[in-house]
Amino acid sequence: MKHLIILVFILWAGRGFSQSDSTFLLTDTGVVSGSYTTRDILFDLSPRLWLGKDLYGNDVPTDSVLQAIATFMKNNPTVTIEIGVHTDTRGGDRACMVISQKRAKAVVEHLHDLGVPLKRMMPMGYGESEPLVTDQQIAAAATDAEKEALHQLNRRVVLLILRS
Repeated sequence: MKHLIILVFILWAGRGFSQSDSTFLLTDTGVVSGSYTTRDILFDLSPRLWLGKDLYGNDVPTDSVLQAIATFMKNNPTVTIEIGVHTDTRGGDRACMVISQKRAKAVVEHLHDLGVPLKRMMPMGYGESEPLVTDQQIAAAATDAEKEALHQLNRRVVLLILRS
């Protein structure tokens, strides 16, 4: 069975874009505030993390990104983060909220398996409530490929420093 790969944003050193005035890299220490965003965590259609290989046999970055986040958390032992998951706007409000919350929990569980204490992570599902690209902007795109690329911008995981 073919899986649809859903790209979401999450941290990865040196890549992505900022959603706040203050950003950090996974290689930083002494971080006190900010957020960082990238597209390097994959999920299948469920809340499961997509680990290992994609349909074409290519390595997916999910494992290395999650390991980098765990290392960041170990190098910044006083930091507490929110793991906020966002979906695109294709789907009902309720369905998007449920899947984003389950995905946030999946990220937290995987990071916990890598040694990050649960008390330092807060999963938060945002569903389709905070799109970076509006449906009107997506509809105005010329090709289906451009529309899909714009939808991908809305599918993301954002780490936000809550406390340090």
